[in-house]
Formats: sequence, C-alpha cells, structure tokens
Amino acid sequence: MIRPRGWCLALALAALWAVSAPASSAAPGDRFLACDRYDGDVRAAVDRWWDDWPDWRDWKSQLFQESRCRPGAVSPAGALGLAQFMPATWVDILRRLGEDPRAVPRTQARMSIRAGAYYMRVLRDQWRGWSKSADAAEVQRHAQAGYNAGSGHILNAWRRCGRPAGWAVTRDCLPSVTGKHAAETIAYVDLIAEWRAMLGRRR
Repeated sequence: MIRPRGWCLALALAALWAVSAPASSAAPGDRFLACDRYDGDVRAAVDRWWDDWPDWRDWKSQLFQESRCRPGAVSPAGALGLAQFMPATWVDILRRLGEDPRAVPRTQARMSIRAGAYYMRVLRDQWRGWSKSADAAEVQRHAQAGYNAGSGHILNAWRRCGRPAGWAVTRDCLPSVTGKHAAETIAYVDLIAEWRAMLGRRR
C-alpha cells in the first residue's frame, strides 16, 4: 500500500479520537441506531470485498468504532467520514477503485463504506502473505490493527514478537514500535470485538 508521509501517525491520532468520543446519548441498546441506516451499504460492500471474511456486522462494528457512523465525523488529525479517511489515502483508494476522488467527498457515506471495506481486504491479503499460519480471525485482527496504526507498524511488532500467529502476542510488542499509541491500537481492536458481540445479541 502506498502511504502519504505522516499518514500512519495521523490515523493513530484519529483512532484516539474515535476511542474517546462518546458513543451516544441514547440508551445502550440503541447505540447502533445511527449505523442501522447503512446496513444495506455495509452488506453490499462486504459481499463485494469480504468473501474471505463474510461478516458484515464486523465491518459495521469497525465503522461504529471509527466514527459512530456519522458521515460528517472529523478527527483532530483531519480524518473524515464514516471510515475516517485522510485526504491522500482517500485519493489513493478511490483511484484503485476506478473512481474520481475529486468527484466524491469523504463525507459520501456509501463510498466511504465501500472504500474502507476494500482497504480492509487489502490489509487482510497482506497478512495472509506475511503470516502463513494465522487463521482467518487472527488475520482480521491484525488487519484491524493495521487500519488503525498502519500495517508497517503492526508488521514490525509482529516480527519483534517472533512472527506469532495470534494478535494477542503481536500486541505485546507493539509498544516497542509505536510507543504510547500502542494502547490506542489495542483498545481499537478490543472495542470492535465488543461492539460485534453487542450486535450479535441484538434482537
């Protein structure tokens, strides 16, 4: 993946904003209402790009963690939209998708959902190439961490920990790579799992 200079740090700061932002003033059972309206788009994006991990609620949970599913959400670092893209990364991904980034703003919910799902697939494909022993769930966790902190940082942590199959081991080496930002990335992956479990319990 081609990354603009400073992109990894900016995305890490964006993740800190997402983790610390209040979920909603609504009751806990209603916290996902803002996301529900995009279920069709989330399903379509997962159907298109996630044949290797066909769990649309997992992508919905990640979008909730990124932006609380607010199209106009903006982080202190400048990430914008449901999937919290930085400007140069948005241009890169949309060009890969054959779209004109000048014609589609980052606040366009459907394209943000689609572009983010595509990018997650790119990250999973990277991890399958790097870690031959990791199962699908571990590939997904490493990809989520890469979406947050930059796959290069996660790769370095993984190598420092002896190339483990599991994220639970890789994350122990992350502080030696990203310092204090490691806590943000670890929380990011943990919270996505928490939101996914909550979505699974919804009626």
